[in-house]
Amino acid sequence: MNDGANGERRIDRRTLLRSAAVGGAVVGATGAAGGSPDGDGGRSDAPTEYQVDFAAGEPIEQLGEDGLYAEEDRLMRFAFGSTSEGITEKDTAWPSAEIRDCVEYGHIVEDDGTASVRFTVADDCDETTLSLAVYSMPSDEFSADTADEQELLGATTGTYEPGDHTITVDLPSGADDGGASGWVPPSGTTEYGRAVTVGDGRVRPFTTVTAAGEPRYHGVLFDRDALVGLPSADELAAAADDAETDKYRAGGQARRIHRRWSREYFVPFPAAEGTPFTFLGLNWNPNGHPGGDGAWGVPHFDVHFHTLDPATVDAVEGPTAPPYDDIPSERVPEGYVRGPAVDERYVTDMGEHLAPSDAPELPGSPEAFTATLVQGFVGVGDGRTDPRLAFVEPMVTREYLRGVDGTERFAVARPDELPHDLRHPTAYSVRDVPSADAVAVVLEAFE
Repeated sequence: MNDGANGERRIDRRTLLRSAAVGGAVVGATGAAGGSPDGDGGRSDAPTEYQVDFAAGEPIEQLGEDGLYAEEDRLMRFAFGSTSEGITEKDTAWPSAEIRDCVEYGHIVEDDGTASVRFTVADDCDETTLSLAVYSMPSDEFSADTADEQELLGATTGTYEPGDHTITVDLPSGADDGGASGWVPPSGTTEYGRAVTVGDGRVRPFTTVTAAGEPRYHGVLFDRDALVGLPSADELAAAADDAETDKYRAGGQARRIHRRWSREYFVPFPAAEGTPFTFLGLNWNPNGHPGGDGAWGVPHFDVHFHTLDPATVDAVEGPTAPPYDDIPSERVPEGYVRGPAVDERYVTDMGEHLAPSDAPELPGSPEAFTATLVQGFVGVGDGRTDPRLAFVEPMVTREYLRGVDGTERFAVARPDELPHDLRHPTAYSVRDVPSADAVAVVLEAFE
């Protein structure tokens, strides 16, 4: 199975409203579908009834005025629902023969405030652009006569290669602050791990499964207080918590990693059958760290979702050259490249980091760095000469986490050959959790 998409992007209602206010256009916006107070004493303009369309091509920003998917022979599935009841009706459409021959797809499925469709692009088809879009409705029934009254609330669009994929969009919640900004890890199916002290708050890993016990989320919940009161490099250098075992304790360990001071935590994930992830390796880097020609030299967190046991990762020493030479191309996630400085590739308590070649901050543009997914290898086997994909790591700046409002979701690129036969994430998200005054970094869409 393949990763989510090449350049998957999202449009949200909050961004559309902001754009309309200044008369601008929306291009490649990201976030979460939702409403916004109109300033007349707190009344919400969040929608009650909504429509979800799964279609080929780009989303239609104004139905009716700009056309209808069905009239253009590109509508595949649609659904209707409300913020009070969720999706209540689903149906199928009849797209063109070209689309039917290239895309096999299921129904729209509602899950935890989102709508998604699983689909397969045929092997003999070129890359295919698909969209999952949510619109408000003036009533509980669709009419072409009132389509121009509907408003685009959110959309996810991607260009997909042959293989299996899932596309997901956030549904409106009806809350005043709108959409997925009201997300919270589902109670009853979420288990939290041990909390650690970060800044003036706490950070906790969590695992969520479906009612059937299938993996849904592996995540890390940051109290917003954890984003303030963080130690400086000088404070870490003066700390007395640099014993080797301190990284396993609630306060973490201060040590030099990537040739700069970092506070490091090793925290077990609550067990979830069917995924490869074992523990969280969290690093607070007050001065960033080397790499990317200076792109990552700003305050940020490294959020490592490790797949090996802690003792194996704990034994990794660096910076140095890896114990292996080449990494077989079929093991490398698509679009990822190794760092140019061979003697700096292997990093203490982590391994070798590969970065997406199209990350906006590369090379040497730290001002463009917000959230970038790196993936890493550790040598295993005799002499540790067998490179194994061993972690998935969102790098997120402190500034970015402090400003999260809603949800941003990104694709997780996958290699042709995984080192396991378990469920692997095809996406990750960064989510505001206002009910907990927190922010979550979440692996999801396991396939």
